[in-house]
Amino acid sequence: MAQDNCQTLIDRTEARQVFLERQQNQFESKSPQINQAVIDNIVIVRHEIFDETNPKESGRLYRLANDMHILTRENVIKRQLTFKTGDQLNYTILEESERILRRSRYLVDAWIIPFRQCDERVDILVMTRDVWSLTPKSSYTKRGDQEIFTLTVSEVNLFGQGNAVSVGKTKNEETDSSFLEFHSPYVMDTGIDFTYHITDGDTLDFQSAQLRKPYRSVYDRWRASLAVSERDRIGYQYYQGEQIIAYDEERSFFSISGGLSQGLRDNWVKRLSFGIVSREYDFDNVFIEVDSSICPTFDCLSSTLVDSPDSSRRQVTMLNTVDDRTQVYPWIGYQFFSHRYKKMYNIDKIYRVEDIFLGTSLGLSFGYSSESMGATSDQVVLNMVLRNTPLLVDKHLLRYTWSATVNWDRDIDEVENLKAAFNAQYYWMHSSNRRTYLALAADYGKNLTIDNVYRLGGNNGLRGYPSYYQFGDRRLVFSAEERIYSSKHYWNLVRVGGALFFDAGRAFFADDRWRVTEDSRLDDLGVLTSVGIGLRLASNQAELSSIVHVDLVFPLDKGAFSENFIGDEVDDMQFNITIKSTF
Repeated sequence: MAQDNCQTLIDRTEARQVFLERQQNQFESKSPQINQAVIDNIVIVRHEIFDETNPKESGRLYRLANDMHILTRENVIKRQLTFKTGDQLNYTILEESERILRRSRYLVDAWIIPFRQCDERVDILVMTRDVWSLTPKSSYTKRGDQEIFTLTVSEVNLFGQGNAVSVGKTKNEETDSSFLEFHSPYVMDTGIDFTYHITDGDTLDFQSAQLRKPYRSVYDRWRASLAVSERDRIGYQYYQGEQIIAYDEERSFFSISGGLSQGLRDNWVKRLSFGIVSREYDFDNVFIEVDSSICPTFDCLSSTLVDSPDSSRRQVTMLNTVDDRTQVYPWIGYQFFSHRYKKMYNIDKIYRVEDIFLGTSLGLSFGYSSESMGATSDQVVLNMVLRNTPLLVDKHLLRYTWSATVNWDRDIDEVENLKAAFNAQYYWMHSSNRRTYLALAADYGKNLTIDNVYRLGGNNGLRGYPSYYQFGDRRLVFSAEERIYSSKHYWNLVRVGGALFFDAGRAFFADDRWRVTEDSRLDDLGVLTSVGIGLRLASNQAELSSIVHVDLVFPLDKGAFSENFIGDEVDDMQFNITIKSTF
C-alpha cells in the first residue's frame, strides 16, 4: 500500500495489548470505524499460548510450553476468514470471521480490525491466540462400590494444521470400551470436512464416517454431506440404578444430503435442504432380568423364565417385544434464522469471550418413508427445531429451544417414537462475577420403543443419583445454581469458579405399555431431588471444552418411599470429578 494519504487507525502494539488483556478485564474491544473502503492487505498475527513479554508469563515453564507447542499455521487462520483482498469492507463479515475462529478448539480468542487506511483502501489486522492443544481428560465418579471413569487424550491442532485426533477409554455401568476419532475440517486445504470414529468394547462396537462441505458462513450458497455408521451393542434400561432390561441392537445409518441458500439478506438467512436417509434397527434377545429375591415384585413366576448363567437372577421375557424396523425416506427441509450475536463473558465459560446467539431460528423438515423403498411401513417423518433468545436486558438473559420428532405410521394410523423437548435457561447477572442460573428441561414421548425411552440420573440431568436411576416416556428436570466466577487468575493459568446447586427431576411412564407382567408394572419413584456444592476449574490456555467440575452432591430422596425398592442404596454423599464443556 502506498504511503501517501495514509493514516494509522490503531497502533499495532496498542491493539496487541488490548487483545491480550480484554479477557482479564472483561471488556468488549471496539474496532476503529470507517465508512467505505476496499480491503487491500490482510495481516495475520498469531500469538503464542503465553505472552512472554508479561512478567507473569515469562517463567521457564511458560517458555517451555510455548517452545513445545506448534503454533497454528497462518494458512489455517486464513482459510477460515470469510473475506479476502479486494472485498468491500463489511464489519458484519469481520465479526462473523471472529466467531468462526473462536469456535476453533485450538484458539482462545480472535480479533479482526482495520488498522490502517490509505484513501479508500484499508489494511485488516487479524489477531489470534493459541491454546495448549494436547489435552488429557479424565472424569471419575464413585457410587458405593462402583467406580465410573473416562480417560481421553486429544490433540485438537495436530502439527498446527487444525486437524484433531482423540483416543480414550470409558468404563461405566454399560460398557468397557476404547475409541479413536480423527477430524479434519479442511481436507488438503479444501472446503471438505472429514470425520472418522471407531469404538470397540465388550458391549459396544461402533464405526462412523462423514464427508461434508458445510455452511461455514452465512454468505455460503450451498452445502453437501455424506454420512454412514454401523453400531452393534447390548443396550440396557435401568430401574433405581439396577439393570433390569437388556437387548441386543444392531443399527445401520446412511444419509446423503444437500442444501441451497441465498446468503444473508436483511439480516436473515434462509436455507433449503434435501436428502435421503436410511435407518435400519435389528433387535434380539430382549428380556427383563431381576434378582430372584425381588421376583415376586414383578410376579416373575407367572411369566416365561429364561435360563440365566447366574442362579440368583431370573430373565423374564417382555410382554411388549421390540420389533425390527427400517426407515428409508427422501426429505426436504427449510430453515431461517436472524443473524444476531453478542459477545459476553461468564455465561457458560469462565472469563472467556462467548458469542451468544440473540436471534430466532426455525428449522422444519418433512420426509416420507415408503415400503416400496424397503421400509418396514409407510411413515410420515416430521422434524422441527425452534431456538430463540427473547430476553437480554440489563442483567437478564433468557433463551429456549423447542424441538420435536414425529413418525406417523400410516399403516396403523398411529405415531411411533414421537419425541418433543423444551429447554430453557435463565441467567440473572448480578455483577460481572456472580450469576443466578435456572434451567428447565421437559421431554414428552409417545409410543417410544425401548431404545428411545428417556433416562434420568447423574449423567442425564440429576446429580447425586446413578446415571440411569429412572426411565420413562416423560421426563422433567429443574436446576438452580448460584454461580461465582473468581477474577483471580492463578499463575496466569487457572481460572476458578464455584456453584451451589439444587436439582429436581422425574422420569416416568404415563401409560401401561411398560408393564412387566399383566398384573405388575414398575413403580413410579416420584420426584427426586439433590443439593450440592461444586468447584469449577478452567484455563484460557486450554482448549474450549475443558472445564473441570469437582462436586460434592447430597441426594435427598433415596428410594425409601418405594415399597419395592430393588436398586443399590444411594450414597448419602457423592464425590464426582468430571470434565464438561460448560460451567
